[in-house]
Amino acid sequence: MMRRVASSILACLLLAAVWSPRIAAGERVNADNVPAVVGYVRDDGTVIVSVPSWPAVISPIQVRVAGLVLPKIHDPRPSVRAQAELARDWLASRLPPGISVVLRDVRRDGNCRLLAGIEAQIDGETRDVATEMVRRGLAKPYNGQGRAPW
Repeated sequence: MMRRVASSILACLLLAAVWSPRIAAGERVNADNVPAVVGYVRDDGTVIVSVPSWPAVISPIQVRVAGLVLPKIHDPRPSVRAQAELARDWLASRLPPGISVVLRDVRRDGNCRLLAGIEAQIDGETRDVATEMVRRGLAKPYNGQGRAPW
């Protein structure tokens, strides 16, 4: 746990060194389309990616899929946990290690995590991951305001 906190703090410091330290939560870090390569998918809508155009000290990095909220694996309700596992497994099957993706509208949240829209080849077409997950009932749309809907 302490190692994860230390790496999160390091990531924040490195992001601040690379981009303006005045970037507030929610403001764009990079509005361009950013090519990336998936390392692996975590269980909370977080994808670990390598970004070839970014310095090696901040890549690979965790990127949360923007625009949605997923059920939590550690929720006390069995039905929510089952839904969380289904969402994680679907995302991991669509974003296997080594697949190329595009990060859009990269920004950070109040916890210094990166948020981005992620486009990937899904069922033979380039699609927005968040839109697909919501469309398939695996996630709910979320704009960052108020309490998460699960």
